[in-house]
Amino acid sequence: MRPHYHIIFFNLHPVIKSQLNSVSYEYKKTDTWQYGNIDIEPISNRIHYVTKYLGKDHKPENCPKENKPFNIMTPNLGSSYLRPWNHRYHKSPNNKEYSVPVKDFKIPMPDYYKNKFYSDALRPLLAEQSIKDFKERQSEGAKKLNITIEQYEARRQRIALAQYKLKKEEFLNKNI
Repeated sequence: MRPHYHIIFFNLHPVIKSQLNSVSYEYKKTDTWQYGNIDIEPISNRIHYVTKYLGKDHKPENCPKENKPFNIMTPNLGSSYLRPWNHRYHKSPNNKEYSVPVKDFKIPMPDYYKNKFYSDALRPLLAEQSIKDFKERQSEGAKKLNITIEQYEARRQRIALAQYKLKKEEFLNKNI
């Protein structure tokens, strides 16, 4: 298994981006770099490919010791969400959300936030309650539409996918 690297830059200054693109172009033009590809591109669906490594504990048995997988990340990435008002929101008795808002969507709360907002004793209870609440919403939604829970869930996933594709298309069109 050969080592390879992925780097994600956020808010990269245009001058630095231009310099990186220039280096990438020179390597491709002269074949100076013989060990693989250097590609510099805007974030797209490939973000899922790159970020999947962050949550996994890679332990390939056939990997030489000197090529042991690792990751380096900016410390406290995402800490700006840990503001007092978000602490109050997530700890309020009326809040049954075990998720965080990202633009028009809600995503499952990352472990980093769970560990900051909730105690070790409370986290499993909240996760259990969150699943219970989700199943209750599923059941209520299915009853309203007079369909099975499976049909409701399939419908909900189709709608979420359509919304995601629409938002993605809007984003891509705006950033071209």
